Amino acid sequence: MPGLIATTATALLIELDRLGIRSSIKANQISLRPASRIPAELLDDVCGSAAELMTLLENPRRRWRSQAEALIAGCLDEDCEDLLRLFDEREAIASVDGGLDGHHAGQLAHETLKNHLREQA
Repeated sequence: MPGLIATTATALLIELDRLGIRSSIKANQISLRPASRIPAELLDDVCGSAAELMTLLENPRRRWRSQAEALIAGCLDEDCEDLLRLFDEREAIASVDGGLDGHHAGQLAHETLKNHLREQA
């Protein structure tokens, strides 16, 4: 699992995603759209974790994998391995067979994992 800093940055990305805010890097800066949806306290957290967020946003594989790990943080060890295999498999299929870039392949794999977890609940 990621360390404390990555977990904090990952939690911020998860919250931004939950609010429907797209996060990316534009001109070596963090871009959050639509900016009007960002609560002030969350923006303060983003500013305080900018370096860690940049690290995750620069590496789509790490970003989406850390978000997948956060989704399954409370599972049993055996289940975690299976769920991470599901994520890895879907990401590879989307990348190799689907021709998607790292960001979109990871995003699709993350959505697949979220849907799988919803179905299991």
